[in-house]
Amino acid sequence: MRLRDGLMTILVACAIAGSTVAQQPQGTEHPKGTEHPKGWTDLGPRERYRALKNYHHHQQLPQEHRETVERNYERWQAMPEHERNRIRKNYEKFRQLPPAQRDRLRQQHQTPPAK
Repeated sequence: MRLRDGLMTILVACAIAGSTVAQQPQGTEHPKGTEHPKGWTDLGPRERYRALKNYHHHQQLPQEHRETVERNYERWQAMPEHERNRIRKNYEKFRQLPPAQRDRLRQQHQTPPAK
């Protein structure tokens, strides 16, 4: 049960990170003195639905992919807040690009498949 709770925490955090980036207007920062939701009870119905959907999707992934997601999340959690904010800003800029530019950037930064 503990692993399941940990996975749910990871997926809730991913849903929160994605929804807070998506909901913030361009050029704005997270207001000082406020925090991102920390748990299930802090989420609204839409965020809960999304977190649960992400959790079920995560459970269907191959073990190796799940472990990669979990390692990436742990790395994200270990980052200083200013670094996470910088990444959120960059992601928002990326989302505002026209589709052709986003695709070009994705292709430039794709890692070649492992041999």
